[in-house]
Formats: sequence, C-alpha cells, structure tokens
Amino acid sequence: MLSAFLGSKKEKHIQGTVLLVKKKNSFDLTDVGVSLLDRASECLGRGVSFQLLSASKFDQERGAKGKIGKPAYLENWITKSPDLTAEKFEFKVHFEWEEEVGIPGAFLIKNKHPNEFFLISLTLKNVPLVVESDIHFPCNSWVYHTNRYEDGRIFFSNKAYLPDKTPAPLRRYREEELSKLRGDGIGNRELQERDRVYDFAIYNDLNNPKKHDRPILGGTFGGEIKYPYPRRGRTGRSLIQSVYESKLRSKRRRIFSIEECRLRYLWIQICDKDS
Repeated sequence: MLSAFLGSKKEKHIQGTVLLVKKKNSFDLTDVGVSLLDRASECLGRGVSFQLLSASKFDQERGAKGKIGKPAYLENWITKSPDLTAEKFEFKVHFEWEEEVGIPGAFLIKNKHPNEFFLISLTLKNVPLVVESDIHFPCNSWVYHTNRYEDGRIFFSNKAYLPDKTPAPLRRYREEELSKLRGDGIGNRELQERDRVYDFAIYNDLNNPKKHDRPILGGTFGGEIKYPYPRRGRTGRSLIQSVYESKLRSKRRRIFSIEECRLRYLWIQICDKDS
C-alpha cells in the first residue's frame, strides 16, 4: 500500500544463467588451491561482473557505441559445492532491466579473481522487448584477470549479422574486437597464453637459395606488396639475411624431421607388441 501511494514501481530483473569451467590441475580435477584463492577474492569483494551492452540505443558520451548497463555479479561462487570432478559449473546472475539501455546485443565481463576460468555461455531469460524472450551468448573462451585486458572482455549474442546489417550501437564494439584479434603486425612480439591474436608475418625461408631467389612472402615489406600469399602465422622469427643462416634453419628442420620419423617408428613397434 505504501509503495503504491508513493508511486514507486517494482524493479524488473533479467535472469542470466552462466556456464563455466574452473581451472583444473594435471589430474583433470578442479584445482583446490585455485578454488580457495577465488573464494577469498569473493570475500574481499573482488568478484566477476557482467554489464549488458545495448544493440538499440547509443551512449552519447561514448560516441557511436551502445549504452552500457549497470554491473551485475556472479552469484553464490563461495557457496557453490566444490565438486572436484565436475565438468562445468552453473551460476546465476540477475541484471536490472533498464529501459534507457534497451535490448542487449553483447556483454562486458570483468574477472577480478586471481585465476582464469573457461566461460562457456551466458543465457538471458525473459528479456523485455525481445520476441523470443531469451538471448544466448556463446563464449567458449578463457577469461583472465581484468588487468590483462584494456577494459574486460566482450562477447556477442549468437544472432549473426552481415557487416552492413550489424546494429549501429554494436558496430564500434565489433570493429574494436576484430582489431584486437588481428593484431598490429608490428615487431617480433612473443604471444602470451592469454593472447587471442591470429597475427601474420612475412618470411623468406622457402626455395633452395643456391638455385633460386627467396622472395619475401606473406604481406607488405618496405611499403610494397608483391607476394601477399601464402600467409604464415606470426612466430617472432626474423627474416633470413644470409645463405649461412638459411643452411642452419634447413639443417634444424631436417634433424627434426628425422627425429619425428624415428619416434613414429618406435610408436608403431610398441603398438604392434601390445596387439
């Protein structure tokens, strides 16, 4: 009665279901030490937060980007039973429905736990203004501590769009995410375990240097694109500068090839004995 008299409205909430896999040890069991550290982090108020990104409304302060909703936190991490053999864990998260944010098309996650986890998916139930009422976000990616990223990780819903049909509020988020994946192609960067880059590199170690020239393949060199293909993933290895260096690399590849054949031969013999 009092709330009706004051004219207040009951807040609407969107229920989310999160599936994830916690970090495991060498025995393929949930790591107890990691689990304890994450629980301690939760007790200190450093949990896992989610923020919905609008696919229908712009945030004028952020330019041509969709609005960001209020943070919602993963629930019951501390009280969840520490099943060491569990393949995956299910958690709940409740978002406050904000009309000014509109229909979500992506979400931003920030992991403040000291350890990473494998995020499988997020599913939203009974979303207002959505015909199907449910929105699914397939993730299938490791999420590390938030200080490993510029501003958390972004995942998009499973609704596919052509580039020119992508909702305008999501377009900048898409472009920035793609730019992070592609890398800048500069320097001999050593990729870390957390990196998701599929960067490319130029190379010139094909052909017999005694008989043929070794052109630079795979991209731009000195402002010139002569042989952009075939591509090769970036490994941090520099271009070959001399015939001597070329012979060394060829010799290493030859030794590896012989060793690989020997190991395969031994493995076949072992299998034959077992059978």
